[in-house]
Amino acid sequence: MKKLLVRLVLLPVLLVAAVFALSNRETVELSLWPLPWAAQAPLFLLLLATLLLGVLIGAGLTWAAGWQHRSNAREHRRNNERLQRQLDAAKLEALKPRMVTPVTVLPPPARMPANKPANISAVSDRALQPPPSFTPVNRVR
Repeated sequence: MKKLLVRLVLLPVLLVAAVFALSNRETVELSLWPLPWAAQAPLFLLLLATLLLGVLIGAGLTWAAGWQHRSNAREHRRNNERLQRQLDAAKLEALKPRMVTPVTVLPPPARMPANKPANISAVSDRALQPPPSFTPVNRVR
């Protein structure tokens, strides 16, 4: 599928480039004004070389712009690998058998003396009430 797609795109591009080269075979002179050099070459060659140079410059600038992203990706990958090693070590540590320490058994608590009430219901309800000065009827105004 990928080969077919490449062929469908590449074949028309190569066909246009070939027609362009055959149509523009005239020799032209290329000179850069302050420099003393001048070059004579077919027009299609100069235009295709200029196009190729533009593509290479664009690719280089794109690669340079992605430097920070690639650097961050490397750092995250290293951090991920370090955390994975720590996780694997923790899993191995969790699988190791642990030595059980003996548990001391405490004696049961002593029973309450018989002369004290055994439940809280024996306490009078009046002891649980707030003092009369805090009730809404007797409050100071």
